[in-house]
Amino acid sequence: MKIFFILSLTLFLFSCGEELARVDQSFTGIGNYITADESVVLTANEKTNLKNLCESLQAKTSYLNTYVVNNTFSATYSQSSSVCDGNASTSDASLLIERENGELVFARNDSAQPELQAEPLFELVETDSNGSVESFCSAVMAAEDEDDIKKQILNGSVLMNINVLSTNSSECSGSDVRCVVLEYAFKTQDERFQVSQAIKLTVSTDLSDTYRGMVKNKELVEACASDSSKRTKRSMSLKSIN
Repeated sequence: MKIFFILSLTLFLFSCGEELARVDQSFTGIGNYITADESVVLTANEKTNLKNLCESLQAKTSYLNTYVVNNTFSATYSQSSSVCDGNASTSDASLLIERENGELVFARNDSAQPELQAEPLFELVETDSNGSVESFCSAVMAAEDEDDIKKQILNGSVLMNINVLSTNSSECSGSDVRCVVLEYAFKTQDERFQVSQAIKLTVSTDLSDTYRGMVKNKELVEACASDSSKRTKRSMSLKSIN
């Protein structure tokens, strides 16, 4: 995900929290401080799982680039949103995927709201080269077997941390999916990094499944600017593809 999009989502930084030596592997890390540490790298198993996820996203992009030359492709998601721990609202969203000037174009497919049909939704469509894991996919896909992959990437005042969840954990169950949590920590006035946003992706990696490379679930949790004890939450779950 591009830094400008992240910054637009999160404009508020906390002034309190616990210092963590390593990233937290759940959404409970929001509000905590973390230390930038270039020595923290993925384990061999984490590296393998991340590469499987990135290869699946890449395969989906290649498939779509070929498929939509003479066809259209759509995906329907169930959405949920809760602002500052308020009541959650739910709805369905359909994305239409086409090619325009040789590039994949993602647009909201909503006949009831035609003014939204041309709205780009790249921030909701994850690929290996666009979205939350772009920088980490680039690193793992280019790495040799013996190379280390860092769990943190520092870009200006934003520290990005990736947690590759075990496939047998309660947060990521199933041999045909891979799950990662991306945490975004922003530099505060006292030069420390504080986690204010986290995104969790669950991606199908089943080689025999037409859903391979599709993000089955995407969850976003971020600090509520009006109340540091509350959270804003958004989620998308894949229902069908056509």
